[in-house]
Amino acid sequence: MQLSDSLSQQLAQKFGQPTDDEDASSSSGAPQTMLGKVALRVEKLCGFPAADLRREHTADDVGLGSLGRIELAVRLEQELKVRIDDRVVEDLATFGELADYLEELTGETSA
Repeated sequence: MQLSDSLSQQLAQKFGQPTDDEDASSSSGAPQTMLGKVALRVEKLCGFPAADLRREHTADDVGLGSLGRIELAVRLEQELKVRIDDRVVEDLATFGELADYLEELTGETSA
C-alpha cells in the first residue's frame, strides 16, 4: 500500500488538503487552494471524493442537484465570508470556474 499512500498524499497536496501526516487544524500546513475548499464542501454535501474532483467537473458530474448547488453556495459564503451572486453561480459551468470566481471575490490566488 506504499504506492497508494504516496498517491493519496500527492492528491491531498494538489488540492490543498491535509495529508494523514498533517493535522487539519495545524497552522503550519500548506495553504489550501480554492478548488480544494470547493472540493471539500462538495464531498460533505454529496459524498463525491474531494481528491477526485477536477476543475472540469460539473455539478451534474458529481451528482449535485439544484438544491445541493444552493447549499454549496451558502456554505461557501459562510466559510469565505463573501456574498455569492446566485445568477453568476448558475452561469458557471465547472467547479474550476467556480473556484476562479471565488478567488476574485476573496482576493486569493491559486498556488
